Amino acid sequence: MAYKCSQCSRVSDQTGNCPDCNIEMTEEKVEGAVEENVEEKAEEKVDVAA
Repeated sequence: MAYKCSQCSRVSDQTGNCPDCNIEMTEEKVEGAVEENVEEKAEEKVDVAA
């Protein structure tokens, strides 16, 4: 089970508040849950392409 922020979509394997939005993360079924942010993924893709 993983936890997801409903505002910014950050995913974490730990319960608690989102470090970016400071709102409670909700429990969801997400495969391979690793703490990440959609914006961070986009930045990684840019770095690889450069």
